[in-house]
Amino acid sequence: MEVSINPSQPQNWQGSVLILGILEEYLEEQIKKLQPDHANFLLERIKEQNFKAKPGEISSFDLLDKHPNKLILLGLGKPNTLLLDDFRTASAIGVRSSIGTTGKLGIFLPWDLFNPESAARAVGEAIRLSLFKDFRFQSKPEPKPHPESFELLGLSQSIEESLQGINPICAGVELARELVGAPPNSLTPNSLAETALQIANEYELESKILEREDCLKRGMGAYLAVASGSDLSPKFIHLTYRPPGPIKHRLAMVGKGLTFDSGGYNLKVGAAQIEMMKFDMGGSAAVLGAARAIGELRPQNIEAHFIVAACENMINGSAVHPGDIVKASNGKTIEINNTDAEGRLTLADALIYACE
Repeated sequence: MEVSINPSQPQNWQGSVLILGILEEYLEEQIKKLQPDHANFLLERIKEQNFKAKPGEISSFDLLDKHPNKLILLGLGKPNTLLLDDFRTASAIGVRSSIGTTGKLGIFLPWDLFNPESAARAVGEAIRLSLFKDFRFQSKPEPKPHPESFELLGLSQSIEESLQGINPICAGVELARELVGAPPNSLTPNSLAETALQIANEYELESKILEREDCLKRGMGAYLAVASGSDLSPKFIHLTYRPPGPIKHRLAMVGKGLTFDSGGYNLKVGAAQIEMMKFDMGGSAAVLGAARAIGELRPQNIEAHFIVAACENMINGSAVHPGDIVKASNGKTIEINNTDAEGRLTLADALIYACE
C-alpha cells in the first residue's frame, strides 16, 4: 500500500475514488468549487440524503463513466472545533467505505487548518490502519478488494518526506494488533519472547530473555508467584535500542504480559469475561509494537528499553494462594488477598528491573 502527495486539486484529479472533507459552514461553497461539473446534481442528492457535513457524517455517490467513478463526502463539522484526530477519524471512515473498489484513491481535506506535515502524517496513518485485517486464524479468509494507492491532494510535494515514518509506525501498531488478536494457545509466553527476538534480529536491537532460574536469582518473587500456576515457563523480555552517537535521554517502556489471566484461585466468573482474557497482554503488545517501530525509525539521542514480564495466571497445585506472602526483587513483602490482582505483581518486579 502506497501513500503519496499529489499537488493537484480535486477537480483536476484522475482516479477511481475521491474523498472530500466538507466543513459544515461551507457545504454548498465547497461542492461548487471542488466538483463544478456535478455541483447541481450533488447538491440535490445531498439534500435528499440530509447530509449536513456534521462530524462523522458520510455520503457517497457513484458517478458512472466519470473519473473518479465514486465520490465520498465526509462531514468534518465546524472549523473552529476541528481537531487533528477528527482528520484521522474521518479519513478512516472514508477509506473503509471504499472497500470493494480498486485503483487509485484521492483524499482532499482542509489541510491549511493544521500544520500540513502533521495532517498528512495523521491521515496517512489512518488510511493504512483502517484497512488492516487479520485473517491468520480464519479457515477460509475472504479479503475484499480495496484501492492499491492513495494520494493526498492539494499538498505541496515538499512535505513528501514527512510521510516516511508512516510505514514503521503503522507496522508497529499492526504487530500489536496481531499479538492481542492471537488466541492464548497460540500466543504463549514463549512465542511472545520469540517475537521479541525476531524484532531484535531484524532491527539490530540488543536482546535478553531471562528464564525462570534467572528471575529466581534476581529475587523476582512477585512475578514468579503469578507464573507458578502455569505449566508454561515464564519469559522475562528485555530489548534495548541504542542510537548511534551521543545519548541525551533514556526511557523504559514496561508492558503487562499476561498471555492469559484466569484470575487464579480467585477465578474470573460471570461478567468477568474470562473468555476475553487473552487481551491481558495488551500492554506487552504495545511495548513490542513500539520496539518494532523505533527499531526501524532509529531516532537520534534516545536510548529505549522495552520490558515485558510474560507469563500466564493459571491454577494448579503450585499456584499462589489467596493469603500468601511473597517477596519482590527489592525486598518488599506483599500479601496477596486476591490472585486476580496479578498485573501489579508482575509489573512490580518489571518496574524494579527497569529502574535498576
